[in-house]
Amino acid sequence: MWYLISYVEEALKYIEANYSEAVTIQDLANWLGLERTYLYRLFNSMVGMSPQAYLLDVRIRQACTLLTHSDLTITNIARSVGYEDSLYFSRLFRRKKGQTPSQYRLTHQSPESNS
Repeated sequence: MWYLISYVEEALKYIEANYSEAVTIQDLANWLGLERTYLYRLFNSMVGMSPQAYLLDVRIRQACTLLTHSDLTITNIARSVGYEDSLYFSRLFRRKKGQTPSQYRLTHQSPESNS
């Protein structure tokens, strides 16, 4: 059973280290040497969400940090969290956070990011 936990821990580390790349869950499964569907079931049972949902959460969390602590454009933030299409990124962000990245920045920006 410990090796199953190890697979999930390695998957979490991989996602945290590679979220800024155009990484897919198939890439993750290949890296771990697992079938994609097996990885999905294992990850979902131990983390409580799919690998794809976890990847999205990591990307949105990092985007929130960049929105509040930098003056990067939305396009640059989208690229830095793994999305080439900033409109797609904005739709995903709004779905997760209930507001656009620009609205989020206006309501959450820290004072030191303006310097």
